[in-house]
Amino acid sequence: LDKAVVNVPTIIGPTASRSRGTLPDLTAKMVRPAKTLTRQAVSYGWRKTETDTFYNRTLGKSTTGMPVQVDDRGETSDSANVSKCTYTRYLTGTPSTLVVPAEVISTSQDCAGAGATPSGALLSDVRTSYDHNAFAYDGDGQQNPALPKVGDATLDQQASTAAGATATAFVDQAATTYDSYGRT
Repeated sequence: LDKAVVNVPTIIGPTASRSRGTLPDLTAKMVRPAKTLTRQAVSYGWRKTETDTFYNRTLGKSTTGMPVQVDDRGETSDSANVSKCTYTRYLTGTPSTLVVPAEVISTSQDCAGAGATPSGALLSDVRTSYDHNAFAYDGDGQQNPALPKVGDATLDQQASTAAGATATAFVDQAATTYDSYGRT
């Protein structure tokens, strides 16, 4: 065997419960992979990598249980290793069951703790607008932004310049229109 993968879970919840009289309450919980450890045989021995995933743990939200931060720690024993952290921001549409990824930011940093903020150098920042609306994400401070109703990705933008971990300009990468049947 030249490869082994271990997933360490995390439990979110309980997300729901129901009383059953004299029996203990019945509860629902989410189980998600929190840490993935990989060992791969290579010419110099074993390459050991680690990825940590952090989720929205706020109960009762449409994004509960969705990944908001992923720390790709790479080959942890290599002194030249550079960690990469990826943040995902979501946009909740109308209806509230429609949740779409609005922005994915990747930086060169180790963010092995929950709640980290982007720092280090920006590697990429990709924004997606939906249903021909202006770009928005949950918690961005906009007053009454137009929310998606269908969830069709109509504009993808990528950061073209940055200052540290913050994108300062974006360029359009793809614009998509859809017909009345939802075809591109």
